[in-house]
Formats: sequence, structure tokens, C-alpha cells
Amino acid sequence: MKKRKLKKALWWILPAVAVLVIASILAFPSIKYAVQGRVTTFDFRQKGYTMPKPVSEEWWPDYLGALRIAGIEKEIRSCGVRDGETIAMPAGALPKEYHYGAILVVTPLYSENLLIYGSSSVFRELSPDETYPDYNTAKLQRSSAVLTTVRIEEVLYQTDVTDYRPGDTVKIQEKYFVLDQRVPKAYEEHTQKHGTPVSTLGIGWYPLENGETYLVYGRVQFTMEKHRILNETICTAYNDVYCLSDPDKPAGSIRFEECYAEGQEYIRKAYDLTRYENK
Repeated sequence: MKKRKLKKALWWILPAVAVLVIASILAFPSIKYAVQGRVTTFDFRQKGYTMPKPVSEEWWPDYLGALRIAGIEKEIRSCGVRDGETIAMPAGALPKEYHYGAILVVTPLYSENLLIYGSSSVFRELSPDETYPDYNTAKLQRSSAVLTTVRIEEVLYQTDVTDYRPGDTVKIQEKYFVLDQRVPKAYEEHTQKHGTPVSTLGIGWYPLENGETYLVYGRVQFTMEKHRILNETICTAYNDVYCLSDPDKPAGSIRFEECYAEGQEYIRKAYDLTRYENK
């Protein structure tokens, strides 16, 4: 009788132990990198990071036209389209960048810190397993970014090239990155000057936060083999991201408050997305 009970208990216990072992193996890299001070996958809010102060806005009036919501809507809907028809992707090797427009409602899932070194002949992601002691901030490619994986809630616009559907995931290039112990020299230089390991390359950025829902005007980027790390990710420009769940919360790249408020009012009327607001 005892043997039967033991067998029955083992029948339930062994699968549970196997699941725990597998989960531990999968989680080990994240634990190891956290101990080493190397930022890989993270939640910005939980990390307690602070963003550096944005650049002066004195020169922004010259760019007000590009920040207005009507111009953004028009540009995204014409991105990758000519005479009303989607421009086909080249049959051969892709050029450096090839963009198509998309307007999506998304929910952030998790973020990955992407540090890239690039030159005319080299373009590579810096490995979390290596240290680059001679790298200063200037040696990091401007395309270094945080890639945030989001779940698509609604597709408001896309071209024939993509086939996004609710429930799909896609990566958004956020315009900031976190210097860590992969690049100790750059980390020291930057934190001494700015007091934070976060860099926005001077443009300012409000990170996408878990628990919120956003509308994104994006350019779906297809890249040549050299830049494959960023292939089929969504890149954004000024005033391309709006927080739907909390319309008063700033999101995306730096902007004038009146432009952001104008954009929020526009998308409320154009797309009727008030159902996403936390009421």
C-alpha cells in the first residue's frame, strides 16, 4: 500500500521537479548577467533608472511641422507606398533600410538592451558574455537601442508587405539604451557626466511601460544582412507614440506638450480608442 502511495506521489512530484529544473536553466543567463551588472532583459520602471535631461528645446520650432499629428498620419500612411500602391520589396539584396508604414495599438511585454558597435565595415551586437574595456560612448553605434517586444492589440493600418494581427508580437526600437559592464569605460564616462547609465543620444525618450497600452505610428524596418539585428523591427520618430491607457502620461520621443495633446485629441476622434483608458 505504501509503495502505491509513493509511486502516486512520484507521479506528480517528478514532472513538477522537471519543470522547475528547466525554468532554472532558462533563467540562468538573466541571473548571471544581473550579477555581472550586464543589462539584457528588464522592466525600466522596476530597475529604477532615471532618464538624462533632454537637449534644449530652443531649436524645436523649426521642426513643429514634423511634430504635428496630421503630418505624422500622412507620412506613415505614405511610407512604402507610391501612387496608392505598396512598393514591392527588392528581389535582390536589400538596401541599408527599407521602410513600410504601420499604425498599431500595442501592449509592452519586455525590453532588451541592445548595444551595437558599428563602422563602415563592422556592425555587431556587443555580447553580454564579453567585456569591451576600450569602448567609449562614441564607439557605440547610434542605432544602439532598447528593443521592446509588444503584443499587438489592434492593427489600424499596414501595407501589403506585413501581415500583423491582434495577438502577434513585434519589436519596437526605443530611442535609448543602458550602458553596463560590457563597456566599463563608456559607463564611467557617461555616469560621471550625466549621473545615469541611460543614454538617449540627446533626443530625450519616455520609455514604454509595462501595464500601459500605446498607439504607435511606426516604420517597419527591413534591413540588409549587415544590419539583420534590426530586421523587421518598428522604428519611430518624433511624436510617434501615444499612451492610450493614461492620456496624460508622456510617451516616446521628446515633444512640445501642445503637440502631444493635439495628437491625443486627434487619435481619440479618428480611431475611437477611449476604451483603452484606465477609468
